Parts: sequence; structure tokens; C-alpha cells
Amino acid sequence: MRPLRGEFSFWRPGDLVVLAALAAAAVLLGGGGGDARTATVVDASGGETVLRLDRDTLVTVDGHLGALELEVRDGRIRVTSSPCPGQQCVSMGWAGTAGDAIVCIPSGVYVRLDPDGEGGVDAVTY
Repeated sequence: MRPLRGEFSFWRPGDLVVLAALAAAAVLLGGGGGDARTATVVDASGGETVLRLDRDTLVTVDGHLGALELEVRDGRIRVTSSPCPGQQCVSMGWAGTAGDAIVCIPSGVYVRLDPDGEGGVDAVTY
């Protein structure tokens, strides 16, 4: 038996309304973004260092496998060298948008970019 025309169509009229509403909510509520002012670097021991992104600098951070080198330039940050075998943290390149992160799992080091310049929490969910 052949289904009636439109009985099993992929899109229903209500689906398009819901999709449009979700897209509008995503735009209005914001998906993070914006320029970051600081980067919080967490080393392998759990220690945190806050770096201002408006000052060009080179920083060495201790990880489980050895030292990682970070470069801050033009409001962005990147890992320039790492002792980890895969070098994914180096391959990630520059990060400069609030909410971005650079992670080196083998070394236990990560960098998060903060929008408010204080390294604080920007949202809480229950």
C-alpha cells in the first residue's frame, strides 16, 4: 500500500516555525564571541596565570611532559612549541575570541579566553 501524499513528508509546516524560532533565539542570546581581554592559563599542577592579551609576550608553562611556550600577540594567543607527541595544541593556531580554549591533554595544560578581563565565570547552569 502506497502512503498518501504528504503523510510522511520530511518537513511539516510546524517544523519550519520551530526551526526559525531556534535560530532567532541563538542569535539573540549570543553564542559567546567578542574579543577576549585576558587568557587564563592553567598549568599541570593546577596553578592559574592570567595573561593580558593587549601586551605582546612570550610565556613558558610547565606541563607533565615538559615546558610549553605560549605567544601573545595582537590580542590573540597560541602555543608555539610543546613536548607532546601529537602537537595538536600547536596545530590549533591562534585563539582570540572569548570562550575559545587551547588544550594540551598530554601535558595537562589548558588556556581559556575570558571576555570580562577577570578570568571569571560567564554563565552558570543548574
